[in-house]
Amino acid sequence: MRTNPVLRVAAHAHGNRAVLDAVEAGVDTLEHVSFLTPEGCDPSDEVLTAIAGGTVFVSGTLGADPKAPGTPPMAIAAQLGRIHAGYGALHARGARLVVGSDAGIAPFKPHDVLPHAVAELRGLGLSAGAALSTVTALAAEASGLGDRKGRNRAGYDADLLVPEGDPALDAAALLNVAGVFRSGVRVR
Repeated sequence: MRTNPVLRVAAHAHGNRAVLDAVEAGVDTLEHVSFLTPEGCDPSDEVLTAIAGGTVFVSGTLGADPKAPGTPPMAIAAQLGRIHAGYGALHARGARLVVGSDAGIAPFKPHDVLPHAVAELRGLGLSAGAALSTVTALAAEASGLGDRKGRNRAGYDADLLVPEGDPALDAAALLNVAGVFRSGVRVR
């Protein structure tokens, strides 16, 4: 007999008030969390504290391929450094950070930008292990699949990406894929 899975609730929130409202409503994940205000980017202490003190996951919009054509809109591009600093501040406070890339939204965000996000997170102060877990174990947990995906353990689905090189030493190794396995079967 198949049981219905628990549905996860995600809020796409940018500004401080929207983020606080979503946290107070009890959403599971916050997408974007850019801290944008009419004046720019302002990661308020109230928002950082509310997120870090709760159980919500922050799905930060990360991942930029320097070879991709185009650029983000000027309003966002001008604030990227502060947005990323906000993600770093969230991590430093113990928030549960995962990566949401917004891949495919525009030419400057092609579908293969996720590996670039791991390197960006390293630049924000995350250790190699913490950065990798944002796209593996924590991402699976945020999606409600943490009991069977996101880890290389007995009893878990054997969905694996095998890079050439060690991404714990060099995040760029994730860009050089040697193999992909789904349920233990090689697909690439």
